[in-house]
Amino acid sequence: MTQDLLEIEGTGGTEGTGLNIKEFFGSPDEGTRGNRGNQTEAEPDPLDEEEPEIDATVPLEARPLFLTYEQPTGPYKRPGLWYHGISTKGSEPEPIDTWICTAVFAEAQTHGADGSNHGLLLRFKASSGKWRTWACPMHLLAGSGEELRRELLDRGLRMDLNAKTLLSRWLMQSYPKEHLTAVASTGWYEQAFVLPSRIIGSAKAVFQNEGAADHYESAGTFLGWRDGIGRYLSGNPLLLLSVAAALAGPLLYLTGRQGGGLHLVGDSSTGKSTALLVAASIWGGPSFIRTWRATGNGLEGAAAEVNDTALILDEIGQADPREIGSIVYAIGNGTGKARANRSGLARKVTRWRVMLLSSGERTLAAHMAEDRGRAPKAGQLVRLLDIPVKRQHGLYDELQDMGGGAALSDHLKQATQRHYGKIGVAFLERLVAESPKLDLPGKLAAILKTQDFHAQDGLHQRAAATLALCGIAGELAQEWGLLPIHSGETMQAAALGFRLWRQEQGQTRTEEKQVLQAVQDFLDRHGGSRFELMDTEDPAIIRDRAGWMTRDGIYLFTGTGLREAVAGHDLTRALDALDAAGWVVDHDHGKRSKKTKVEGRAVSLYWIRPREDQQ
Repeated sequence: MTQDLLEIEGTGGTEGTGLNIKEFFGSPDEGTRGNRGNQTEAEPDPLDEEEPEIDATVPLEARPLFLTYEQPTGPYKRPGLWYHGISTKGSEPEPIDTWICTAVFAEAQTHGADGSNHGLLLRFKASSGKWRTWACPMHLLAGSGEELRRELLDRGLRMDLNAKTLLSRWLMQSYPKEHLTAVASTGWYEQAFVLPSRIIGSAKAVFQNEGAADHYESAGTFLGWRDGIGRYLSGNPLLLLSVAAALAGPLLYLTGRQGGGLHLVGDSSTGKSTALLVAASIWGGPSFIRTWRATGNGLEGAAAEVNDTALILDEIGQADPREIGSIVYAIGNGTGKARANRSGLARKVTRWRVMLLSSGERTLAAHMAEDRGRAPKAGQLVRLLDIPVKRQHGLYDELQDMGGGAALSDHLKQATQRHYGKIGVAFLERLVAESPKLDLPGKLAAILKTQDFHAQDGLHQRAAATLALCGIAGELAQEWGLLPIHSGETMQAAALGFRLWRQEQGQTRTEEKQVLQAVQDFLDRHGGSRFELMDTEDPAIIRDRAGWMTRDGIYLFTGTGLREAVAGHDLTRALDALDAAGWVVDHDHGKRSKKTKVEGRAVSLYWIRPREDQQ
């Protein structure tokens, strides 16, 4: 069930919450003709009989109080929130009636599950004539309340700035009976899924984050998306895989995974950016696509805003080569940097789960190499999987009724301008309803045991799991009638993606190979200058010694020297790689080093001899 927050009805509760005139005075019939939800105001029917006017003058004994009028009522000709007070300046008390702002009601009190982030769910009439809702954090009332007024004005509320203190006073006096949990990010909450403008499923919750934009826009129709965009997915596995990646984000939580990513790599004008547009149309418009041209902090914020869905970034070449490695780690791990607040204490760390979809003309490794030849770690390479775009027509395999790849890209670009934001919400509605009986972790585990997704180590298994999860998402969408493709087609596309990634890995060294290459490169640079030849009568003067070497080609590294040689890798894991490759030729029992007598003293050294067949 979808609870659209733009269609919540109600008029508030006790005194101070913006009472409706009907509630205060009563009405001879159905009360006022105020708007509900996001409907436009109805035009009066000329055939209706004239309704008797309500005597809406607020008596002195009932003052002071706030009342909200949804239409001109009695002496209060301007609809909105009014303050009915009393003046005691004269000899006799006099009524004071002050218009504060357009019609507004406090529908519910909100607060986070941990008791923080208190607020009010407001329903108000915007200057466009439509009713809107917004969960207003109470901390915006601190100080002069300027931040609160800025947010309300931006959302369409009109107010008398001379009465701004009365607005803050009304908010502080509002205590609606309804209580909702304030959720500060999109994604799963209990058994429901939170989007900025709606709650999908059953949960007494509301999205409350004044700083987050709503990127989940919609336009056009579901049928328009299916006929103009979806029909071209079948027979085009990389285009289909991109859409499946966009749908896979909500499955991360349900399968206990943190995140993953696909990076479409290929020459210019091959259809990569079009694939991102098609994937973005699952959740929103073209603006759902972000750019790699951002700071690490900025991309952390972007990931948090689309938690449990998809983060889509175009053109990796715009990223800073010095930062991109740490950014890939952060997005894949779902954790932001620890930062201090004004008092020096640690702020709450931002967290997220997203499926990252990226594009670019270069691989992650090639882009990182711009920073003084720096090589990526294996952990980075499995958090953003390079998928080469080299199909029959660029990214496409089948053009259907289009004359070429460029024509198909142009058509899809135009279609994604008109139809978007329909498939993702429909997918979530079915997923929320069906997830308790789907056993998605079991499905994923079974797929990873198949030949198509067989992985020889943990790193390859992580890559296989990312692509298999995309396959599962696409198959569910097909089963639920959301993607006009054949059963099994998305899983075949995911298997193709895994094969393409493994082929690409043949050109990119794994962490073990990176360690071996790092040691060999270190020896090539410093073998004769930083290693002293043992058992020689005329030893050379060695500066910054990294160790000793024997006449039969064994290098005896000091701990400091080996750490320098494998800089960027954990020493224990580096020794695991050296030992597995057979490069550690001698050591004491239970250790990787060997006590060796040099210069009259016993030193723990690492005995390493590179093997020519592994270089």
